Amino acid sequence: MWTSLLLCLAVAQVPLHRHDGQSAEDWFGYAVISIGDANGDGVADYAVGAPFADVTLLDEGEVSVFSGADHSLLLRLQGENPGDAFGWSLAAPGDVDGDGNADVLVGIPFHDGAGLNAGQAAVFSVQSGLAIFEFFGEDLNDQFGFAVASGGDSNGDGNQDFLIGAPHGGRENGGYVRIHSGLDGTELGVLSGDLEDDEFGYSLAFIGDADIDGKDDFVIGARLAKDGLGFALGSARVFSGDQGLPMFTARGAAENVQFGSSVAAVGDLNGDGVGDVLVGAPLDSDHRFQNGSAWIFSGVDGQILAIFRGDEAGDRLGYSVAAVGEIDQDGVPDFMIGLRNAGWNGLEAGLVRVYSGLSGNPLYSLNGSGPNAWLGSALASAGDLDGDGFPELLLGANRDDAGGNGPAGSVSVLATWKLQLQTPVLSHSGTVLTLTVTGASPLQPVFFLQGLQKGVRSLAFAGWSHQVCDLMNPALGGVDLADSGGEAILSQWITVPLIGVTAYFQSVDSASGWFSNLREHTF
Repeated sequence: MWTSLLLCLAVAQVPLHRHDGQSAEDWFGYAVISIGDANGDGVADYAVGAPFADVTLLDEGEVSVFSGADHSLLLRLQGENPGDAFGWSLAAPGDVDGDGNADVLVGIPFHDGAGLNAGQAAVFSVQSGLAIFEFFGEDLNDQFGFAVASGGDSNGDGNQDFLIGAPHGGRENGGYVRIHSGLDGTELGVLSGDLEDDEFGYSLAFIGDADIDGKDDFVIGARLAKDGLGFALGSARVFSGDQGLPMFTARGAAENVQFGSSVAAVGDLNGDGVGDVLVGAPLDSDHRFQNGSAWIFSGVDGQILAIFRGDEAGDRLGYSVAAVGEIDQDGVPDFMIGLRNAGWNGLEAGLVRVYSGLSGNPLYSLNGSGPNAWLGSALASAGDLDGDGFPELLLGANRDDAGGNGPAGSVSVLATWKLQLQTPVLSHSGTVLTLTVTGASPLQPVFFLQGLQKGVRSLAFAGWSHQVCDLMNPALGGVDLADSGGEAILSQWITVPLIGVTAYFQSVDSASGWFSNLREHTF
């Protein structure tokens, strides 16, 4: 029935759009965020940080805001002083000034307002480019603004509040996080690290209302936090938004793994009605040196739900983590993890892996463009920009040199899964099996794969894509050219008895490189 063929197809993932940094070492793409609709066209827009851009001064930094509809530049903001690192971190505060358009929160951790590298954070109107609120660190070397977060209402007034981290400030330089009102910018509270040099506030995220008290809670990463014996395991602590009290603390499994370097709210993965938390530990050396790991914890009590590990030494899986929304249409939100130093496409090219929230299996992986690109330095969901019902991804590669400007960095806006394989249909006579795919690239070949055993494996393609197949030993069943509507159909004659046999089917779009969902059929 089948032609045995180990698959190695020449297909490459093409982003919807790609932005390149302007000059070498700008670190364009070090921070990315979807900010919502900033220009009133009904499509969410996005911002990109280049903290070492030299606009008019050395390393002052720059933030660019782009249209989600056509990717044109809407606004460019820059630091005020040399070495500010304006745009080191970014967050989406919503419409702060009430003009009907989304604004942007920018971290400026090396600003010298209250002393050398005391730091600053500011909310800017995208319409006017003017600062709405400005917040400042308390003392030299606080690095206030190293991490920023918004998207949650911690005091129940209906406005999104702001978390601003200063991982080197506070008591014994253990770090602190200030919470500011999204209504008027007033300080709502301050939380501090436990011990010296914990780096409390290194990463931040609102996680929704985990304790069901009507106010949004949040997680704070402290990548060098010590346990009771003084070992720097790192931590991610979830706090109640109501009173700022800790709900639970997750810790790394070994010393110096930098657990808590990245944190994200990934939605409800275990069906208990409460959003869960994803935490990265990029220097974890579980089975290879610094292969890295990422951990999912229940938002209710901190129970470990899943663990993911890098494949090779130096991958540093967990350098970045992010929610992506619902990609594979199984009713459970999905997520992605950055392996910034992975070498699938050259030394430290970087890799981003997208996972199913339901099964924990990888849906696909995406390679950096070449050596030292550092794809995965920043990740964010862009929302649905092209109106197809699937979210797009923002992928930062802050040392990418593919744009021709040296290692200036890049950001790719990437479309996600559209390819859907429908339920296989067997003819009444039992002699013809028909497979139908929708959502393919129009007028491009679609490959139909099949096998008797399912299981995740990677397939090497040309270009910067390193995709994931759900068939252990895929055979090529056939090829069909998609019509103008993106539909491809393959009908196969059943030439050998298959009664009681379960077969598995998957397809791949030759133009985009995406794999479809997996289907099975028992004859």
